[in-house]
Parts: sequence; structure tokens; C-alpha cells
Amino acid sequence: MLVLASLLLSWSAGGGQTARAATTSVKSDVPVDWGTWGFGLARSGYNPFERDLTTTTVAGLQQRWTFDLHAVVDTQPIVASNLSVLVGTSRRVISPTKQVVVRTFQQLGNVVFVGSEHGRFFAVNAATGQQIWARSLGDSGTGCQQTPDSRWGITGAPALDRTTGTVYVAAGNGLVYALDMATGENRPGWPVRITSDPRHEHVWGALAASHDDLYVPLAGLCDALPYHGRLVKISERAHRVVRNWFVVPPSRQGGSIWGWGGVSIDQNAGQIFAATGNSKTLPESSGFAEHVVRLGMDLGVQQSNYPGLTGSDVDFGSTPMLYQAPGCRPQLTVMNKSGELFVYNRNSISAGPLQTMVVASPHQFIGVTAYDPVTNMVYVANPANRGDFTHGLVAFQVNSSCRLTRAWQQEAGLDQLPTSTPTVAGDVVYYGDGPGNRVHAFNAATGAPLWDSGNSIQGAVFAAPTVVNGWLFAASRDGRLHAYTTG
Repeated sequence: MLVLASLLLSWSAGGGQTARAATTSVKSDVPVDWGTWGFGLARSGYNPFERDLTTTTVAGLQQRWTFDLHAVVDTQPIVASNLSVLVGTSRRVISPTKQVVVRTFQQLGNVVFVGSEHGRFFAVNAATGQQIWARSLGDSGTGCQQTPDSRWGITGAPALDRTTGTVYVAAGNGLVYALDMATGENRPGWPVRITSDPRHEHVWGALAASHDDLYVPLAGLCDALPYHGRLVKISERAHRVVRNWFVVPPSRQGGSIWGWGGVSIDQNAGQIFAATGNSKTLPESSGFAEHVVRLGMDLGVQQSNYPGLTGSDVDFGSTPMLYQAPGCRPQLTVMNKSGELFVYNRNSISAGPLQTMVVASPHQFIGVTAYDPVTNMVYVANPANRGDFTHGLVAFQVNSSCRLTRAWQQEAGLDQLPTSTPTVAGDVVYYGDGPGNRVHAFNAATGAPLWDSGNSIQGAVFAAPTVVNGWLFAASRDGRLHAYTTG
């Protein structure tokens, strides 16, 4: 299971763009969306459009506002740019025989969407921190004490669909909602139920919207039985569940999809990638448990691999991160609670990992890696000292053999405690150091420290930072959304 209980006391390849990563940053004067966890469906954490926050300006970051959600926050903030809402219509007479309908819009600007473990979901003005709307979507009180009051609401990051103006979010009551981004109102036919047992089955990972379908991962809560880990496919148009893929047969238990990124998707190839938790019946790797799996968009298994893990409860608390380095075939990296980092060829998952690296101590190595096509580096947040690796942030260069070699590492945060997933933007790599209560920024190429949030955050930062349009947004277990910018 994904373990955080001990802590509470105290664009990229495959994400809807080209499957081959760019070799230089893309600059844009137009505000862009951070529309899903990790920026794109590849879950690489890389924003190629950032031009305001760079290695030369990031030191000037200052907290501009905080927004109080009044509960623990675990979701990565999602941002819709240049959002507007229809406020009225009128008819204008053009001639005695012709009229036109005039629509009047209110500009909302850039909007941040974030949810809390009490099931509240908010739309917040990104520039001012003022609430635009809020919804109470529901939570469940459980015996799982990984939140201070054992309430579980919105954990998995939402997903935007700009073509329909919809934000999708899973609540702790077993329902998935489709909300109008501008007003928060339910779309017709929604919400859709994905589990009838929300006290045991919960959405930890991000939702993924792709080609008029929504993919939602399900996991357990504190491994309390019964639960059945699976991936749920919802038709956005029919607003109903059309398929379930169970990690282990429904007659067995376990097999959660724990990773914060949910599943990753290469839309061009029509492939979904998942990393799974252990079965609750022996062997723990039975079925597709403790496997890296490639699925089709219909959730049929195409290839899978069990990498051979030592010990018990050594499941994947991770989402595969998709990338393609120059001169290399499409690859992925994925972290396992054993402390091992695996590299796979995406076209031959069943052949097993191309490379295995022991990076961290067991049981705390959860999260998702990040990739920057400019530096051609994979970034790993390391929670624990092991061998030559220290807790903090580690950068691996993709070499000419398409293998990872350590480029640099920076010690930060507290040893033996989980951290957030890294985020890369403007030649800077960011990450939250978990219960160290800080967000750090490093030069993505050299690892040189550039900035940290100091004492402005009073709770653990497990959610990956969002960096877009010159702003840094960090959600914390102090119950607040923190916003930083320069100038």
C-alpha cells in the first residue's frame, strides 16, 4: 500500500503531442493550461512553455497569496488559462428582416482548480487568490489514519477538457463529477458512480481524459479489505462506465493503482501504461499485481512484466513516466517501493527492464519521475539515503546507450520521508520535500540551488508543484494553496 501514515504526526512525449520529445524549449507569449497531473498524459512534469520563471528570475519568487481549503490538500493544482463565463445574451437588430444574438462573457482570467480531503472542490482566481466558486462533492470517514481526521475526499488530481469546458474530478463518495469550469455546475448525466464501497476503494491517482473517454484508477485505503484495484473507463459522451480492468481477478483482493499520476497515456500509439500494487493473496505478484503493464485504449492487456521483487508489500507506488531521448526508442521510468528505479523500452515491456538502479531505502520510494528534453535528464525525488544516493533530488543523464547515469544530486529535506514528484519548467526543476514543508528550485542542468519557499508553508508538501504562466502553485497539508510569483 501507499504509506504516509508515519508522516502525519509532525509538454512531453505521449501527452497528446508528438511522441518524439523536442530538443529545445518552446516559448509562448500566450497563457497556457496546466490541464492534467504532470502537465501532459506522459506524466513527465515538464512545461515547455514557461518563459517568466527561469534560472535568472526564480530567486525573486515571493508568496503573493494563500487560499484556505480548511482541510488537508494532496492534489496537484490544475490551471485553466483565459477562462470566461457566459453571463447573458441579447438580440441586436441588423435590419428589418435580420437579427443576431449577442453573447456577453465575463473574463475570469487564469483559474486554479484544487480539492481537499474533506471533499470540497474550488475554482480560484490565479492572480488574486479569490474564490470563484466552490462545490462540496463528498468524502468518506474511514479507519485509514493517513489524514489527521481519517476523512478522504479528493486525492487524485482533476483533469480539464477545454473542448467542452469541463473539469473532471473524483470525490471520496465513489462518484466522478463533470463540472462546468466557469460555474461549477454539473454536466447533464453526471456524476458517474465508479465504486459502491468508497470506505475501502479510493481514487489516489490523477484522472486522465483522452479521446472522449476518462480513465480513473482505483486503489484501497490503508489496505483494509475488501478492495479491488482497477482502472475504470468512462465514456464522457455516454456518461457511464464502459469498461473495468482489474489488476487481479475479482475473486481476489488488492492490486491497487496507487501512483499520484494515475496512468500515463501515449495517445499517438494508443497505449496506456500502469504500475500496480500487490495482491492481498499469495503470491503478491499474482495476476498483474506488482507489474508494469501496457494496455490498449480498450483496456486490453498488450504486454506486462513482473521485474522480480524481494520482500513483501513491495508494490509500485508510482506511475510510469513516458519519455523519448534523442536517438533512443520510446522509454519509461517507474519507481518501486523496494527502492529500485526501473527503465523499460515501451515497445517491449514483456522483455523486462533495460536497467535497474537501487536508489532509496525500501518502502518510501513512491512518486513519479520527471523528464526535461532540453537537458535530456530524468529527475528523481529521493526520500532516503542508500549507498551513494542521498535524500533530496537526483538527476540522471540519458547517455548514448539510452541508459541513465547520475549527473548530479542535491541533498534537501528530511531523510527517510516521502517527497513530492519533481516539476520542470524554464530550465528549473522544482520539488516539495514532504514533511520538510518546503518547495525547492534547482538549476535543471547543474543542480545548483536557486530558491526555496522558506517558512511560508506550514505543512507537508506531497503534491507536485505546478509552474505555469510565471506562477508557482503549491498545495500543502497545512490546508492551503500557496501562490508565488516574481515582481
